[in-house]
This record gives sequence, C-alpha cells and structure tokens, in this order.
Amino acid sequence: MIDVGVWQMNVYLVKMRSRVNDEWFYKVGITRHEDIRLRFTTFGTDTVHASDLPKMEKLKRIFRRETYLFQYDLDVVHVVKLTREADAEQIEREILEAVEGQAVLPRQPFPGRTECFWADDKQIALVQDYMTDEANFHNSRSV
Repeated sequence: MIDVGVWQMNVYLVKMRSRVNDEWFYKVGITRHEDIRLRFTTFGTDTVHASDLPKMEKLKRIFRRETYLFQYDLDVVHVVKLTREADAEQIEREILEAVEGQAVLPRQPFPGRTECFWADDKQIALVQDYMTDEANFHNSRSV
C-alpha cells in the first residue's frame, strides 16, 4: 500500500455512456485528480451556470466543482496510484497499444477521446489485473 502523501498520478479506467444516445465505451487515462470524475468537468463549451438544468442539478454539479456540461455519464471501473508520472504514462501507453484493435472515437469531442475502446467483461478484467500488477511493480521499485 502506498502512502497517499507520496503518489503523483492516477491511472484510471472508466466506462462512459452517452447522455444523448446509445453510445458507450471504455477510456483509460492518467490524471492527478484524486476524484477521477473531476478530470472530465473542467472543459467544454456549455457551462453549468448557463444551462437549462433544473436548479437542484445545477447546485449539485457546482458543489461538485463541475464547470462545464459533459455529454457522458462515467462509471469509474478501476484506479491505481503511481508514485512516478513516467510509470503512469508507460502503463497508459501499454494498455492503449494492447486495445488498439478495438479503439473507438467517441461522437462528442473531449480531451482524451483517442484513448477509448470497446471491450467485454473478460477483457476489462484483464486490463484491471494488468493495471494493478504494473502499479505494484513500479511502486515497489520507487520505494
């Protein structure tokens, strides 16, 4: 187990579902945000304040520090913490190379949309195992 005060970067796997159609996919990425969802709430063109969302929904989003509307719902599937940013980048790169044959480009633009892919439950379990094993290996070398 790594000390929370030491880690530098998260490698995450999320499942994303469109709020406007039946599109869905997985995304792997890296972020410094402890709450992975915050990675997706600070860009876009439509602001929460100017939206036609119900007032309670606006209130919830603003207090979650969401600035922009994002067209996808997120399920955080797996997260590993790395002590070195270079190790996180390596793990992300290796996973993206492995899933290249099932890459998908989401319909709605957002930063990181080239890091998306389709997978079944067994494939996702393999990705999760790989993330955990690699994080453990890299973090043990950083001590």
